[in-house]
Amino acid sequence: MSTRGRLVISLCFWLLFFAYCAAAALNPGKDIKQYHQDTWTTDQGLPQNTVLSILESHDGYLWFGTELGLVRFDGLRFTVFDKRNTPEFKTNVITALLEDRAQALWIGTATGGLVRYREGKFTNFTVKEGLSSDSVNCLLQDASGALWIGTNGGLSRMHNGRFAVYNTRAGLPDDEVLALAEGPDRSFWIGTHSGLIQFSQNKFAVYSTSANLPDPYIRCLYADRQGVLWIGSNGGGLSELRNGKFANYSTRNGLSSNAVSSLYEDRDGNLWIGTFSSGLNRLAGKTFSAYLSKDGLSADDVRCIFQDRSGDLWIGTGGGLDRLSDGKLFTGYGIREGLASNTALPVFEDRDANLWIGTDRGLNRFRNSKFSLFTVQDGLADNFIFTVTEDREGDLWIGTRKGLNRIHHGLATTYRSPTVFQRILLM
Repeated sequence: MSTRGRLVISLCFWLLFFAYCAAAALNPGKDIKQYHQDTWTTDQGLPQNTVLSILESHDGYLWFGTELGLVRFDGLRFTVFDKRNTPEFKTNVITALLEDRAQALWIGTATGGLVRYREGKFTNFTVKEGLSSDSVNCLLQDASGALWIGTNGGLSRMHNGRFAVYNTRAGLPDDEVLALAEGPDRSFWIGTHSGLIQFSQNKFAVYSTSANLPDPYIRCLYADRQGVLWIGSNGGGLSELRNGKFANYSTRNGLSSNAVSSLYEDRDGNLWIGTFSSGLNRLAGKTFSAYLSKDGLSADDVRCIFQDRSGDLWIGTGGGLDRLSDGKLFTGYGIREGLASNTALPVFEDRDANLWIGTDRGLNRFRNSKFSLFTVQDGLADNFIFTVTEDREGDLWIGTRKGLNRIHHGLATTYRSPTVFQRILLM
């Protein structure tokens, strides 16, 4: 095959790949419960069900940090790296993951320092190499390429292979750094037990006060594409810092819990919020919606959230790993979406493109993406609907347990007598 032919095939492949990725993203118009869900636990190959961090690397592998090791997932198989097969891991609890611009994978651990995976080789960095603490909570690579490591002993900066340490002795108000974020304007933010801290011109300043942030115990930070800084606290709910002003959201605004554990912005600009005890939330515009274990989530304590290149959303919980995908072939409708019942019987589309769905609780019409309901109160003989059809005149005929209905210009007529049925058949 000629070079030109190979180039054309390669170009076609990548065009199809990117078209697939664009098409596969979660439809933001759907309710969370309408997405397709897959779940993985120890039964499917995870070494342990608590998933603390998620990352997709440049080569397409998904990486998961668990309490029993680092996991690489190729879509079918889980490969586990832990103390038994990887001496560079001093603990199996993996707390944070980051891939830098040079395509090296950085792995934060609970008590074993920082591990780098590059070109198939693991390297361990601890306090002996200059790390501020061996308990790593979060990782960030800034716009200059420097790696920042939040630990229980302060903040470390790694650049050109050397560590610099920032702790209370250097002016950091609190040594336990739980979250890091950098805004599009290169503003640098640090979340600690003592509030939100801004690092600028090599100086630290506590940015939050009791007046603008309900709880100073910051658990997570996220700087979105618009430059808004989102703040999740231990008990004060969700806060945003936009153009220098704070706004706060809590259960009073629709958030399922005020204990926020993780934050992530998807490609459509929706903010996903993990909580410690009340599942997953999505903030679309100013509207919160929730997805909990009763809806199918593996557990209600959400530890991490990540969207892959194909647009699927991955959620790590204390009970396993969940993936929400668009499920373009099938979209479910039930009581949660406005259908009268989850027992759907006949389905019929009339000449005006209205969709009629018979249930055991009445007849639904689906028009303009909304359901309306017709029951015995509207003249139906019974709410248990067996059949629906339309005649040449455009009248709708509905078969129920207690007789036949005809709907003509919105008015329902009931037929029960056998003699009347005979007349109908002769019409």
